[in-house]
Amino acid sequence: MKYAIILGLIGLLSACAVHTSTPISSTNASVQPSTGFNINGTLGGLGVHSQGGLGSGVTAGASFGGSSVSAKLKPGAWNTWRAGLKHRGFIGLVRTGMLVWKCRLGVCIVRGPYGSDLNMSVCQQLSAKVGGLAYYSNTAGKMWSQQHNQYALNQCNQGR
Repeated sequence: MKYAIILGLIGLLSACAVHTSTPISSTNASVQPSTGFNINGTLGGLGVHSQGGLGSGVTAGASFGGSSVSAKLKPGAWNTWRAGLKHRGFIGLVRTGMLVWKCRLGVCIVRGPYGSDLNMSVCQQLSAKVGGLAYYSNTAGKMWSQQHNQYALNQCNQGR
């Protein structure tokens, strides 16, 4: 568990450094925002290593007393989710958990690195707030509509 937490922190810090183009000052670290980063060092007696490139993910590792662990952290794919409204008059921002949907012209849209599936709980929350959905889809190719997976769309709308 200790290693998992450290790996997560290393990966997060490394990714943030690349994203914000912030140089890291250390004799064993380099960041080139256009190509990637490489970090080697110690953290409380624990040897750490993290490297990666833009769009390729992050490899992070740690070693202590001859034991080591590493993990490849893939970047989150950015997708767009669309929800067609049954009542086209709704316009504004709608929050479902941590997501903020932008709704206008009969469609609510959210975009981000939230995976590639359709989430029933999110669908139900959005449906309840906007008065029902005519469809729910994303750019990963998933869709709930009257023509595609009608059962899931009905379950989404019944949650309201």
